Amino acid sequence: MASYQRIALFVFFDSIEKDMIKTLRGVTIADDERLLSDDERTKALSRIAQDEVSNDNVLDVELLQGLDIGDKYSTILRHKHKLPTSLRSHYLAKRSEFERSISVRNSVMHGRPLTIDEYGRAFALAGDLIKSPGIWPTLTETFKQYHDDPQSVMRLAVAFIEDGSFSGVFNNLPTPDYDDTGFFPRPALEKELKKKILARHPVITVLGDGGNGKTAITLQTLYGLLDSNDHGFDAIVWVSAKSSKLTTAEIERIEDAINSSLEMFEAVAGLFEQNDLPALERVRKLLEFNKILLVIDNLETILDESVRSFAQDVPGSSKIIFTSRVPLGADLTVQIDAFSEKEAISYLRILISVYNIAGLKKATNEELRLYVSRLGHKPLLLKWFALGVSSGLTPHSIIRNPKTALHFCMENVFSSLSQNAKKILSIMAQLPSSVSPIIVQHVGELSAKDVESAFAELIQFAILEQTTENKLETSYQIKPFAKSYIVRVLNISLDDSKLFLAKYRTIEGTYQAERGAAAHDLFNLRTFVVRSKSEALAVQKLRRALAAANNENFDEAFDIIEDTKIANPDYFEVYRCEALVAFKQSDHVRASTAYQTAIELDQTQPQLYFFYGGFLMRAYSDFRGAADQFDLALKLSPNAPEILREAARSKLYDLDFAGAQAHVTRAREIGFSTFRFETIFTDLQIQIFARKIEFLTNRDNGDAIVVTALEMRQFLSALKPGIVDATLAEHLVRAKRIISRTSNEIGYQLVVELTSLLDSLEAARPSFLQVGRKSEIREESLTISDIRRYTGRMKVQGRKPTFAFLECADAEDTFVSRSTVAAAIWGSMIKGATVTYSIAVLEDGRRKALDVALVD
Repeated sequence: MASYQRIALFVFFDSIEKDMIKTLRGVTIADDERLLSDDERTKALSRIAQDEVSNDNVLDVELLQGLDIGDKYSTILRHKHKLPTSLRSHYLAKRSEFERSISVRNSVMHGRPLTIDEYGRAFALAGDLIKSPGIWPTLTETFKQYHDDPQSVMRLAVAFIEDGSFSGVFNNLPTPDYDDTGFFPRPALEKELKKKILARHPVITVLGDGGNGKTAITLQTLYGLLDSNDHGFDAIVWVSAKSSKLTTAEIERIEDAINSSLEMFEAVAGLFEQNDLPALERVRKLLEFNKILLVIDNLETILDESVRSFAQDVPGSSKIIFTSRVPLGADLTVQIDAFSEKEAISYLRILISVYNIAGLKKATNEELRLYVSRLGHKPLLLKWFALGVSSGLTPHSIIRNPKTALHFCMENVFSSLSQNAKKILSIMAQLPSSVSPIIVQHVGELSAKDVESAFAELIQFAILEQTTENKLETSYQIKPFAKSYIVRVLNISLDDSKLFLAKYRTIEGTYQAERGAAAHDLFNLRTFVVRSKSEALAVQKLRRALAAANNENFDEAFDIIEDTKIANPDYFEVYRCEALVAFKQSDHVRASTAYQTAIELDQTQPQLYFFYGGFLMRAYSDFRGAADQFDLALKLSPNAPEILREAARSKLYDLDFAGAQAHVTRAREIGFSTFRFETIFTDLQIQIFARKIEFLTNRDNGDAIVVTALEMRQFLSALKPGIVDATLAEHLVRAKRIISRTSNEIGYQLVVELTSLLDSLEAARPSFLQVGRKSEIREESLTISDIRRYTGRMKVQGRKPTFAFLECADAEDTFVSRSTVAAAIWGSMIKGATVTYSIAVLEDGRRKALDVALVD
């Protein structure tokens, strides 16, 4: 049945047109004039069915009833010079209102759903016209009756819709349930749906939670298609599988509802010619031989394999539209979300006006904002709320615990979820903020693949929404309305809640610890840069991967890395770790690709260029390529001694002595923050002198050799004793050998002076650094804080024939090489003997035991 508001508008428009006819009847027409044009007479005759009367015998004034409101208004304006001045001025002043009301009048008379704007426009026109009761007496009287006795309009019009449709296309579209308020315009969604209906894809799903307005938007779009008649379909067939409806008191079961796909196919087939073929086959033939737009409302109640199969192969040029709370898959979707806050408040105010809810008319936007928020901004629930208040319930009693509404809107969705997805939701519902997949994986102790598949499912069902709390990672939260359903309707174990929260609280400590390490030791291979809690959890996994690689369990290491990529595909440290493991396995191609990927993901991290440059030197002896990487690192961190050190080495190995000298000079100008860096750059300076002298000697460049030797003497003379470490000691020996071969070029006396200075430096080194020239330490030396002794024992775990690890209560596990330990001591260590040792930190961040001795 048509709504009360629609009937009221019909009566108002009917009264307006009667008053316009009275105006036209009062126009005096001369004998040689006509009131109506030929076209207007033809149109009017066809509408009032004057078949037995010839066109020539009917007076124009007798045909006025057959004109529509636009024709009547045009006729009045055409004869305006014959109207009294006041009447002429009035009609001219109302031109825009009348022109805008024509489409509304046609919608009212032809049964097309009205929008809220159209309702407002029509009632505003009527309210404006009655300000001139002498011109609009019929309307004024009708409006007074409407105001005094609203139900009287129902008695004035028993049936007023001229035709259930307004095109030559068969359709069985239902009367929308928003007919009493008008459709709240959502133009972007209507435009998107219409575009997809008219496009080539055969299956469209209008997808969204219960109560978001899927059916309303679909109906409004389809009625618009019928009105414009630009669709090309032979018929639009509507089948509703809705099994229940929400009332102010309960969820009410719909009698004779379609409960299965078979009943749905039978309902479609029953609209057309009957025969003995099965219903599904008849529907297929119907769609094959006609261009049908088949609409199945509330798909989720009947979704099964037969429906999925049917949707995968739509016959002919026909199309199917599903409205559904759950996705079908492999279809084109139009996602219908709830109202925005602004839309929800506007809609609620309209409902308050339409239902004349006195208790809410003076409510502020802040008060309404609370109501719409608790109701999830859903159109259905806003109307449910308004009707509930209208029936006498208080607003707060409705929103305090809207369990019935939650159940109605969400039950079908949650029943369709996998157990895995439900578990993820139960975890996320208990966490205090939005989270990334890896945090959920950590809290729930789940596999990365299970979490990935669950998140994909929940995003597809539009239960999760992405947040912007952290731009460095993708985080999600449960949509508020869905979270309300989980918390209020589903049972969550308190024991599980305590466990999840305990695991969640440990993440902050991990995050802060990793951030602190990166701040102090950025260019250590075992330091990871973390920018979020999710990355801190990823680093925990990456450290396990490195530990596995150190034990030569490369398959395990790569499995951990690949697992980490699932949850953190854009985290550059995952790929840097992959590069480290691949290099250790001697898979240089994979290592190079991983380094390049890490840099692509974040080009602002200087350590990535630093590590990649080091890799190019060690893996390929590509010193120029390495130098390019170090130059990029220096642009981001120009004063980092680690980068200057490696940049100098790359230049030195490429025999670019000037370039190497520039980096060393730069480091000395900046100053050394630690004894270790002073030793390293002293070593590099001596190497530059020695290798340059060797290079020039081989090329018989005597003058340049002398200059370099004098510079070397000046530098060595200024050095303080005790600067030498084990690595520098080895380099001093090599430098002396080079100098000894240059007496012919620089003179015997200068050779003696340089050799003496080098001997003095070597003699001044600390005793605990007296290790053989075959020491495995090649790149790094001790820091000043490392000059101490540790006590520990060899670990059984991780022990190999050529190396092992020492464990100590005061230090991390420390690598020890068999080649640096006397055979007798190594044998005792294997048997569990306690030893003392010093620790050196290697270039790659590893800690190595030196000067190992048995405890007396």
